[in-house]
Amino acid sequence: MRLSGGVLSADVRRPAAWPRPRVSLPARTAQTASTGADRLRHDFGEVSVRDPGRRSPGRHPSISLQPAYSAAAADEGIEIDDELRILPTWTIAPAPAALQRQRAASVDACTVPATMRKVISGRFEGGKTLDDYFPDLAGTDTWGSNNTAGPFDNGVRAGSSVQLIGEYPSVCLSGGTPFALGQTVTIKRLRGDGRKIMDRGRPLEGQTLDDIRRSGRDASRAPFRQEFGFAVSMADPISGAPYSAFGRYEFSADLRTSLTGPGGGRSVDWGVTVESSGGAVTKNTVR
Repeated sequence: MRLSGGVLSADVRRPAAWPRPRVSLPARTAQTASTGADRLRHDFGEVSVRDPGRRSPGRHPSISLQPAYSAAAADEGIEIDDELRILPTWTIAPAPAALQRQRAASVDACTVPATMRKVISGRFEGGKTLDDYFPDLAGTDTWGSNNTAGPFDNGVRAGSSVQLIGEYPSVCLSGGTPFALGQTVTIKRLRGDGRKIMDRGRPLEGQTLDDIRRSGRDASRAPFRQEFGFAVSMADPISGAPYSAFGRYEFSADLRTSLTGPGGGRSVDWGVTVESSGGAVTKNTVR
C-alpha cells in the first residue's frame, strides 16, 4: 500500500457522533514509487492530515492511501509519503563589580545547559501551546488538546504531545542563543494491517533518523523553537501514521532530545507506543 497526500483508503466506522472518514486503496507497486529526497517528512511537524477546504461539522479531512508491493511477498510493505509524523539584540548597563566577578566565574557554566527534561503530562510550561510551535498546523487533525502534554486520540491520529525543555543558568548574558536543539528517533515498530510501512522501498522499522532535519523545520528560531524564562523549548505531537487508515495499526518509537552548547550538551530520552484494532485505539502510552 501507499500513503500520501489527502484521500483515505479504508472505511473505518465510528459512532454517529463522530463519523469515520472513508478511504479507497488503489493498487501501486513499490517499483513505481518516487525516490525524491523529500518524499517522507517527519512525523512531528509536517502536515499529518490536509484539509483542502473548509469541512462540514462532524467530518474529518481525508488522507490518501496507495498500496505498493515489493517482489517478494514476505517483503510487502506500505509506502508512506509525507504522512509520517515520526533574536533581537539588546543592551545591558554595566553590572556592579561583584556581579561582574560572579558572571566571570560562570562563563563555563554558560557553555553547557543546566538540564534537559520532558513534559509528558499536564499543561505545557511557559504558557506555550502546540499552535505556538506549529502555527501552520493549527486547526488540523494533527493533535488533541493544543496546550496539554500526554496521549491523545482525535479519531484520525493517536499519539502523544510532548514538550521538551532545556534550561541554562540565569547569569548567562547571551540567554539561550548559544544552545542548539536536536532530536533523533529510532522506530522500533511501524506497521499497518501487519505490513511494514516503508520509505522508498525500505522498512522504517529499525531506522534511527535525525528527526528535526527530516521534518524540514528550522530549530534555530521560532516558531519551532520557543524560549521563556531561562529555557529553550520545542514540542512534538508524535503519532506515526493515521491509525484510521488501517484495520490494525502498530507504532512504537524511542526518541532522544538534546540541547547543546559550545561546551557540551544535555539530553532526555522518551518514547511512545500506539496500537489500534478495528478502528479503535487499544494502547496509547508515552514514557
